[in-house]
Formats: sequence, structure tokens, C-alpha cells
Amino acid sequence: MLLRAILVFLFVFVSRAVLADEILHESLRALNILNHSSLRPACKDQSLCNVFLRELHQSDQKKHLGILPAQYNTCESLIRDKEFATSEDLNQFYSQEVYPQLGSAVQSQIRRCSEGATEGTRKRQSALQYYNLGRLEAGQTATLNEIAEIENILGTEKNYLRDPKFDCLQSPFASVISRCEQLKDSCQTQNRLDELQETTKKALDNIAQSEASIKAKTQELLAMGLRKRRTSAEGAKLEQDVKILKNLILLEQQSHPWITGREFAKLQKTDLRMAITQQLKETKSELQKKFTKINENSQCLIRADKSCGTSDFREFVNEMPDFIDDLV
Repeated sequence: MLLRAILVFLFVFVSRAVLADEILHESLRALNILNHSSLRPACKDQSLCNVFLRELHQSDQKKHLGILPAQYNTCESLIRDKEFATSEDLNQFYSQEVYPQLGSAVQSQIRRCSEGATEGTRKRQSALQYYNLGRLEAGQTATLNEIAEIENILGTEKNYLRDPKFDCLQSPFASVISRCEQLKDSCQTQNRLDELQETTKKALDNIAQSEASIKAKTQELLAMGLRKRRTSAEGAKLEQDVKILKNLILLEQQSHPWITGREFAKLQKTDLRMAITQQLKETKSELQKKFTKINENSQCLIRADKSCGTSDFREFVNEMPDFIDDLV
């Protein structure tokens, strides 16, 4: 945990804030993931610096963060840490200890893309590379956990996490593969639909009541007139009540995210149980696609011959969980 925290500090404090790229490069090409070998780095053109990585580094150089002196000193002390005295030390550790599944491909790419650069620049580029990998790894782990939770709720899978159209072992990250194997070996579906149906019904009732109250209070505000609404204590209280009710609705939706789904909306008035089931299945399918897309984006950081767009990549990585808070 401490070592990953060090990596996060290296990236966050040494890098500078991203400006939008002026030119979008070729969109991410769909990667046909059939087996582990397709996720491992290719040897082809390993002598080249991936154009995508070069542009990602150049874009990162345009960043600017208002780093406080205390933060800067902390960052500098981490950079001088004996564990990572040089960029080569950092590369050596993360390529061998944290991401052994990727072999030497990442380390090789960093070396090729930082030839002729200063030691500070090489260290920043290394931190950026492994930071992005860490975000993708965290995102894929979270996605896998959500898929497993849905299967646990539905209780309809005869073989837990063994969907013929999806295999969670198809990942470039050793930690995700390990998590997948753990879930397959130790977890069983439980069929918690009865429980979910009951809590969903209560949530929908709460939302309906809140919406009715909002409508009534809004009518009171309109009847009050603009001046009185803005200047009277009564108007202020009504507006505050409406705000609280809207927050309660939002909380119910966040606690029961399936109720805002497209499939749920189609069936909720006729068959609540089926509405929940179909929405969870739809969500599971989308999560499986996300899992695969993380594999595709990880190739941008691994393969020398992979063509990616920096803006698309940054936008996708920014959607991943930020593991900084978990490490502080």
C-alpha cells in the first residue's frame, strides 16, 4: 500500500494539469481478446517509442498544479527515497514486482520514450505510466466485483463467473486474475431477489411520496409570489423543504441504481421482479463490455504498435476509481 501511495504522489505532484489535445488521433481499435497470449505484450517493434506514449508525455508536460511548498517537499523526499533513487529503480520494481504479468514491455517502452530526457523527466514519465496502469487495474477490479455481486443476487448462474461469453481470467493484471480465481473457487450464487424486490418497492414508495410533496410545496411557492418567496421565512422554509426532498430522492436512486435503468423502466409497472432481473442482466452485460474495454486501453500502455487517442484514453482512465483516497 505504501509503495503504491509513493507512486501516486510521484505522479500527482510531479506532473502538471492536462490541456485538451488539439488533434485527436485514431480511435481505439477493438481488440479481439481470445486468450491470455493476446493480452501479453507483443515483441513486434519493441525498439520503437509508441506514438501514443510520446504524445501522452508531451501533453502531460503542459500540466500545471499549484503545488504548495509543503507538498512539493514531500514529493521531493519521495523521489529521493532510496527505493526509487532513479527512474530505473522505479521501473525495475513496478515491472517485476507489481506488474510481472506484463513482462518487460512497459519498462522497455518507458526507456525508449525517455531517451535523451533528464532524470526528472524520466521519473515523471515512469510515474505517469504506472499511475495509469494502476487506475485501469483498480477499475477492472471494481468492475469484476460488480459483475460477481450481480450474479450473486440473481442466483441463476449454474457456474459462478463462468459465462461462456465472458472470462474474467482474460486480464493483463495479475491481481485481477487472482481475484477472478478466488471468486470462482469460493463464492456461490444466493438468489437475493426477494430481498431486493422488497427494498426496491420501499424505495419507489419513498420516491413517489417525496415527488408528491415536492409538487405540493412548489404550488405553494408559486402561489406565494416572487417577492414573498424570496424575502419571507415561510418561503425560505418551503424552498429548503423542496431541496431536502430532492436529496432524498437522489439518495434512494443512488442506493438502488437499477431503478433508473432503461430495462427497469419498461417493466416496473407490470412486473417489479422481472424489471429488477432484466435491468441487472443488462447492467451485467455493460460491465462485461467495460471489463473488455479496460483490456483494450491497457494495450495503449503496453504495445509499441498500438494506436490510441490521448483524449479518449484520458477520458476513459478518469472514469476509473481513484485509489488515492484508499491509500491515504
